[in-house]
Formats: sequence, structure tokens, C-alpha cells
Amino acid sequence: MISSALAYSNGLQDNNILAAIKHFPGHGDTSTDSHLDLPVVSHNLDRLNNIELAPFKDLMNKGIGGVMVAHLYVPALESGKGIPASVSKNIITGLLKDQLGYKGLIITDALNMGAVANKYNPGELDAMAFKAGNDIMLFSQGVANGKKLIQKAIDNREISQSRVEESVKKILLTKYFLGLDKYSPKSPENINSDLNNDSHKVLAQNLYSNALTLLKDDKKLLPLNGKQVYYIPLEEAPYQTFVNQLGSNIIIKKADEINTIPANSTVIVGLHKDNSTAYKPYKISDAAKKVLADLTKNQNIILNVFGSAYALKDIDISKVSTVLVSYENNDDSMTATANALNGKTKIWGRLPVLVNDKLKAGMGIDLIPATVK
Repeated sequence: MISSALAYSNGLQDNNILAAIKHFPGHGDTSTDSHLDLPVVSHNLDRLNNIELAPFKDLMNKGIGGVMVAHLYVPALESGKGIPASVSKNIITGLLKDQLGYKGLIITDALNMGAVANKYNPGELDAMAFKAGNDIMLFSQGVANGKKLIQKAIDNREISQSRVEESVKKILLTKYFLGLDKYSPKSPENINSDLNNDSHKVLAQNLYSNALTLLKDDKKLLPLNGKQVYYIPLEEAPYQTFVNQLGSNIIIKKADEINTIPANSTVIVGLHKDNSTAYKPYKISDAAKKVLADLTKNQNIILNVFGSAYALKDIDISKVSTVLVSYENNDDSMTATANALNGKTKIWGRLPVLVNDKLKAGMGIDLIPATVK
């Protein structure tokens, strides 16, 4: 994760786009959406240092220009009951700036999110965030009042002049670093074709192809090598691109037609989840699980997950011969998957996350067809 985050950040900043690592001090292990309410991270300090804070520590001195602070209540780091990290001086100034020595821009998560917007008044929130050590307050809902309250705190010596100058200097230095002192507006003409040129399309296709992860292939069903297969698309998202790219030796069946498939056929079950936004659920419906279970009784199954690997968290794959994770449901991922199943490209991805006790990070089987060796 560290190497991937650093490579992505360097790629952005090498092209004059500020990178920010987030969400400090660690938003991964939460069950509440901070857009709606305040999540609580209740782990002790040892766990926080070893898991949540670890990637931030590793990236602190790597030249990444920004850190975004989350709306989280972390009791082990903030003694004040219910105080979000984004307005916590203990977490932002005490931990991030003083202990970890971070010198870059510190940015709040959006101040219009329910975790803080439901708790504090507009403007008041901005002043609290600045006092805590943030340089930029994102999506303020009370800019004018926030400025007044910050100025009042300066007049009352609650905020020192040096503290104000620190943020101003960091913001100006960042603008110089990004070349904004020489900024000239870009013409939007042909922007879509410029951003989606042939070289970019090839790169995107290669990224999806290299990510494909084969978790099992017990009956050696892959590659398909032109044999006839049946295809059962399940869940809510489109699947037609995959069918089109897979070729002519495919027979599509609906979930209520599985009894018409001859026994011992090769059947691809596609779990097509809508991932148009990060807030779409990754879980597989009970109806889809039942179809899969029924098919395993007398068919050779290739289970293809066009969505998050976490979709496999509570699916029984013990009787499924082959499991492939494609990670997303879009034209690029479906094209990459079809090419791999047809033996045109190799499969060599690795599972990036712990899904459950049996599907652990780093798992994956290499499948390199003779035609691409």
C-alpha cells in the first residue's frame, strides 16, 4: 500500500497536482459513514500505531504536499469526549505536526458532512478547525462568520500571529510549487479526446488486465480456448460489454433458466455490481447466492466478481471450481476479463485486502497461456 500510495502521489505532483494522503488518523475500520454521523475508532494506542497510523508515518517525509484530517472520534488520541479529529488540537497539532513532524498542508475533510455539520454551527466549525492546526477548511458552510470568529480569536490572542503566518506561508509555497504563480487557463476545447487518447486507453486496459486476480481454478477451466460456455449475469449492473468481448461461443441464461443448462456444463456466473460511486453496496444479494449454490450442484462454475473483492466475504466458494476477481464493473474491466478468459492475456494479480479467514491479502494464482509466454 505504501509503495502504491507513493507512486500515485509522485505521479500527481510530478504533473503539478497536489497530492493529499487521507483520512488521518485512519478511517478504515469504521461502521459509520462520516457524511452522515461521527464514526468512533475505539482501538488502543498500540493498535493505532501499528495499523491506522502506520502508513501515514511511513509517508510523512516523502514529500507529499497534503494531509486530509478525518471527522472521527478517536478516544485514545483525544481525551475530550466526542471531539472529532478534524477539530482536535491534540491530534492535528500535537500528533500530526509536533510528534510526526509533518510540514505540508493540513486540510479538513468537508465541513458540510454530517459528522461535524450536525454538531457545530457554520463558522464556529471553521474557527475550531483553524485553532486545531488546519491550514485549509474544506467546503465551509459559513465562510463569512468563520472569518469573523478567526479574526476575533486573533484579536483575543487565542490564535497567535505566527500561527496565521504559518498557514499563509504554506499555502503560498504550495502555489509556487504547483506553478500557480505562472498559471494560464487551459482551453477546454477537445478536452475529452485529449484525456482519453489512445495511449491513455491502452494504459487503462493494461491496469485492469494486470489487476485480475485468480483465486482458484480447481478443475482447470481456464483459459476457455473457444469451448462453449453458458453465462449467468447476476446483480444490478450492465454486463453486455463482457458478453460482446467474450465471443460467439457463449449462451446467456437468466437466473430462472438455469435448469435448462445441461449437467456438467461450464457456466460463468458474473456478479455485476454497480460501482458508479464508492457508496454503492458491494454485498451480494441472497437471491444471487442461491442461484450460485444451485448451480454448483451439477455444473462446472467460473465465478467472476465484477466489483469489490469484499463481495466474497460471506459467499461459500468451496464447491466453486474457479473464482476470478475483476474489481470493477465497467467497459475496461469487462474487456480485460474477456481477453484473459480467452487466453489472450495472462492473469497474475494478487488480492490486495483481507476478505475473510480463507481469502487473505497476497493470494492469487498465475495463469499464463502458451500464446502469451
